[in-house]
Amino acid sequence: MTETSQARAAQPEYTDSQKEELVTKILDLQEALMATLQRVESTRNDHSRLTAENQMLLQYVNNLMSTTGPPVPQRK
Repeated sequence: MTETSQARAAQPEYTDSQKEELVTKILDLQEALMATLQRVESTRNDHSRLTAENQMLLQYVNNLMSTTGPPVPQRK
């Protein structure tokens, strides 16, 4: 027996309904994976956007602090 025929002999035989069920499961898993990848990409984009917004706000606050000077304590 050749290696190829031995490998085929070692593979289990599936019925048509089992094959169909496996294909359906594979397609469902692929769809779930695609949805997860889309969520990851969306989250990355949100993270980048929020990071840029935070940097802009930090610069704005720092500019305000530098132009107004230190806070003056209030008297009671």
